Parts: sequence; C-alpha cells; structure tokens
Amino acid sequence: MKKVVLIVVLLLMIPLSIVSAASVTLPYYGTTSESEKFMWADPNKGDDEFTFVEYTSNSNNAEILMYETVSGSASLIGSQSLSNGVHSFNFPANVSAIKLRSNDGGEVYLNYMESNNPVSTQIYFEEPTTNPDPEPDPGGGSGDCGCVVDIPGWDNMMGKLDEIKNAIQPAPDWQQVANTMRDTIVPAFRSEMEDMLGTAPEPQSAPVFNNPLQGGIDEPRGSLPSDFEESGFTAGDLKADAEEIQFQEDASGGFELLDPVGSLPTQEEFKQNIPSEQDLQAPEVPDVSGTAPEPPVQENIAPEPPDVTGTAPSPIVEDNIAPSPSEGENVAPTPGYTTGTAPLPGDDSGTAPVPSDDLTTAPLPSDDLTGAPIPNTE
Repeated sequence: MKKVVLIVVLLLMIPLSIVSAASVTLPYYGTTSESEKFMWADPNKGDDEFTFVEYTSNSNNAEILMYETVSGSASLIGSQSLSNGVHSFNFPANVSAIKLRSNDGGEVYLNYMESNNPVSTQIYFEEPTTNPDPEPDPGGGSGDCGCVVDIPGWDNMMGKLDEIKNAIQPAPDWQQVANTMRDTIVPAFRSEMEDMLGTAPEPQSAPVFNNPLQGGIDEPRGSLPSDFEESGFTAGDLKADAEEIQFQEDASGGFELLDPVGSLPTQEEFKQNIPSEQDLQAPEVPDVSGTAPEPPVQENIAPEPPDVTGTAPSPIVEDNIAPSPSEGENVAPTPGYTTGTAPLPGDDSGTAPVPSDDLTTAPLPSDDLTGAPIPNTE
C-alpha cells in the first residue's frame, strides 16, 4: 500500500508540462552477469539518445556500458561504474544504447530513464518479480471501504488528476483554422499590402503596324499562267535535259580535319614527354643537295710581251772570272813536333783508395788518398 501511495503522490507532484510528455513502461531490464540485448533509445536504432538513468545495484562491482549508433550498429564509447544501492546520473552525449554488467554475480537493474525520443521521453521499468511485495500498512486505511486496497483520500487524489486532465486544452479544429486563414486572414493581408504598396499599372496595348503591302504593290497570288498546262512542260523535262555531272575520284585521298583541342596530348602525357637535359641536342646541319655553281669562263687573256727586235749584249770573257785566293794566305796550321807531348800518368801520382779490412767505421776522405770510403754494412 505504501508503494501505491508513493506513486500517487509522485503523480500529483508532476508539473502540467511533464504530464503531457510521452511516457512508457517497459518490462524488467536487469542482470546478474551481462545483458543479452541492448536497450535502445530508438527501437529502430536511430539517433535518439538517453539523457538520464536511475538504477538499483545489489552488486559491489557493476557498470553500465554506453554505446553510440554507427551505421545502424552499436559502437562502445565508454562505461560508468555503479554504486551499491539506488542511484542516478546524467548520460554524456551520443549515448543511444546501453547494457548492464555485473562482475561479481550481484543483481543490477534499471528503475527509470529519460531520452530525447519524442514517443518515449520517460521510461519506467517493472520491478524484478523475485522480490516479494511489501507488507501492507495496517494503519493506513479505515478498513471499511469494501475494496482490495484501502487508500485514505483516494477520491480526492483522483479528483486532482481529473482537474489536471480537464486543464489540458483540446486539439484545435485544423479545418476551421484553414478556413479562417483562407477567408479572413489572407484577404485582409492582401488588402493591407495594396494600400501600402499600391497596385501594378495596366499593361499597354499591342502596337499597330502599317500594312507593308500598301503603296501600289500588288499582293502576289502565286497562280500559274493560263497556258501552262498546254505547254506540256513537266518537272521531268529538267532532269532529262540536264547534263550529267561527271564524278571524278580524288586520287590524293582527301584530307581530314582534326579537332585542334581534342588532338592535344593530356597533361600527364605532356609531363611524361618533357625532354631531359641529356636529350637536348644541337640540330644537325641539313644536307644541302646540289652543287655549287661554277664561275663563268673569263674571256680576258693575259697580255703577251711585245716582240722586241735585236739581241741582248753578252759580257766579255775577261770580265766574268771569279778571283781565287793565293796559296800562301790560306794554309791551315798543324801542330809541330816541338810543342811537347801529352802528359801520361806516372807511378808516383798515387793509387786508387782500397777499402780496409776494418768495416766498423766509414773512412773519410783526407789528404791520404790511399783509401776510398765505403758504406757501413751493419
């Protein structure tokens, strides 16, 4: 009975704006290990989110696993440890689904939740069936109402609920609203706009153009001469009398006009065909065919010396004899026998130095020229 009284008192404390909110009651949601199914703010796995939760935990090591919706599936974003007893907290952003987990076998379950889903802003959960119902309060009622549960002041509390229900305005008649808009509001608005802005001027009439055939010009009738049929001339006569045009094939094969833009290489082909420094070579000298022109034959003839008459004088024989030196002036000197003899080395000029038997020291040159220095062999 205490439980029923508590629920009624809570209903009386709910403001009018909250009474109109959508609330649902769901079956028990709890576990002693880990929940098998997700609890979604939107059963269609949409983007609606939980904002508040109240739970009961009989476990010393329990938590709520929080998920967000990613491509229609639950993606874990974190968890919240649960304290032993009845507690509540606000969810962080983007929590669209949850699970309960008990790590020591103690029971944990949900009591109440709130979400931004317009059809289930308030979510109540049934209590676990394993818990026995609380004992009724023996002194709570009069005991003479003849009902199953005696609740003091029940009629008064129900009357308050009726007052709350009657205070809620009924839904408007939308057809009447539309008729009022069409017949009253719109014409009045149009009239006020015309008074403020005025009306558009009337359109001008179409201009009148003079008849171009006036001025003595006869309108063409398009009729044939009266004797046209008697002439016997038909359209086939033109074809029969016309000279046949000879068709001549183009031996060159013709030409084809290319699209100047479409035939250009792409940007990638431009980059691939950029020449490197090694590919840059000086242009070759073109091979010029043909021969150089020969100069014209000169008509000028070198002049010949004139024919001189007479003979050149010849010198006298005596005048052209080369002089010869006298014999006494150009005699080469020769050594005489009295100039001495070439010196020869004598026995007393010294002998070549010979190394001594003592090889411990290198001999040095001195006035005595009897020995020559040799290198040390040590």
